[in-house]
Amino acid sequence: MSLRVLLVDDGTADRLAVSRALARDPDMQWEVSQVSSAEEALAYLSTHTPDAMLLDYHLPGMNGVDMLQQ
Repeated sequence: MSLRVLLVDDGTADRLAVSRALARDPDMQWEVSQVSSAEEALAYLSTHTPDAMLLDYHLPGMNGVDMLQQ
């Protein structure tokens, strides 16, 4: 089974850590798409529908809650 996840985080190290952790999951295959801003996430979501989203609260320009409201 495979799950599509959108990872939204402006920290490169954080995105890498989460991606590595998901890759080690023996029971699930994770298809991770990564963006570094709320604006990029909104553009991605306009054409894609992930199964889940991992969203950082502290993003440049717009916080995670504001992004969800949009």
